[in-house]
Amino acid sequence: MDELGIPEESTTHPAVVAAGACALIVLILVFVGRRVAATLAPAWEWWQSRTERRFQRQVRIEAAARILNDERVAMLLERVDGLSAEIKAQREELLAQRDEERARADHLEQELFIVRSRLDDALSEIRGLKRASEEVR
Repeated sequence: MDELGIPEESTTHPAVVAAGACALIVLILVFVGRRVAATLAPAWEWWQSRTERRFQRQVRIEAAARILNDERVAMLLERVDGLSAEIKAQREELLAQRDEERARADHLEQELFIVRSRLDDALSEIRGLKRASEEVR
């Protein structure tokens, strides 16, 4: 180092050696750090995007749940419509039966009225004949 005009004591001084070591470490970290950063960048991006992936997954789950709910609602509406039609048909059938029963009851009531009137006529005729037979005796 004497050729350059730098005294040898200045290059072997502990502060100069420490500064050189620090500079070497910084240079190594810069070059190695770039390579490590380039290698770790995809993993870091994947790690940072996990929240977004979680959100997208939640959106997909909710969309599937809505679709499933819509299908269930449509299926239940079909069942309700079918039950409604069934109930209406049963109601019409019961109303028809009720009307038939009323008509039959009215007819039986009329027949009963006719039978009662004939019975009353027969009873009054029997009473009349009984009186007549008692008078004849």
